[in-house]
Amino acid sequence: MNTQDKLWIEIANLIVEKVKQFISEFNSLDEETFVWVDWDARCVYIGKSDEAHKGDKIPISEFIFGEGDTLMPDYDLIDTYATSEWPSHRE
Repeated sequence: MNTQDKLWIEIANLIVEKVKQFISEFNSLDEETFVWVDWDARCVYIGKSDEAHKGDKIPISEFIFGEGDTLMPDYDLIDTYATSEWPSHRE
C-alpha cells in the first residue's frame, strides 16, 4: 500500500470517528451541521454551517445512514468520498 492510499484510508477513518461521535452525542440528522475535511493537515472538524474551517465542507447528513430510529455512519459514502477526493489532495 502506498502513501497516497494510506492518506485516503486515514481520512475515511477520521470521518467515521467524527460521525460516530456526533451520532452518540446528538442522534439526529441535523441539516445545520457540517464536516470539514482538511486533507493537508489530516484533520476532520464538525461544526455548524456558519463556522469557518479549512478544507472541504460537507453536510454531516451525507455521511449518516438511518434505518428506523438507528443512525450510523454510512461507510460506503465515506469511502466513496475519500477515494474520489484524495487524487485532488494527494501529496
